[in-house]
Amino acid sequence: MAIDFAAVNPYYPHVFRTADGALPDVPRREPMLKAVFLQIGATILVALAAGLISGTRGALSAALGGAACVLPNLLFALRLSLVSKRPAASYPLEFFVGEFFKIASTVGLLATVQLVYPDVHWLALFIGLVVALKANLFAFLVKT
Repeated sequence: MAIDFAAVNPYYPHVFRTADGALPDVPRREPMLKAVFLQIGATILVALAAGLISGTRGALSAALGGAACVLPNLLFALRLSLVSKRPAASYPLEFFVGEFFKIASTVGLLATVQLVYPDVHWLALFIGLVVALKANLFAFLVKT
C-alpha cells in the first residue's frame, strides 16, 4: 500500500503553476519555507511581548524557546526541498529520518538552553516554544 505523502504532509513541496497550467517564469517560495517564516515571525512577536512583560530575561528566554523549534524546522524544510528533486522512492525514508532528527534536535536545543543560560525564564521559554510550534495553524491566513 503506497502512502500519498502530498496529502498528509504540509511540508511536501508542490509544483506551482499559473492559472492556465503553465509553469511560472519566476520561481516561487516553497510552502514548507512559508511555514518556517511564520514560525520566525511568531517567535519575534512573542519575544517582544515577553520582553514587555518580564524584561530582557523573558524576551531572551522566549526567543530561545522559539529558536529551539525554528532552527530544526528550517533545516528539515531545506533538506526536504533538496530531497524532493530525487526519485519519489527515497522520499518517505528521508521524511521519517528527518522528522526524527528534527525532534531530537529540538529536545537537544532545549537542554542546551538550560546549560548555556541558567537564568532562563521557564514560562517565557515554554510560551515561545508553543507559539512557534503552533504558528503553522495560521498559514492559511497568509497567501503565497
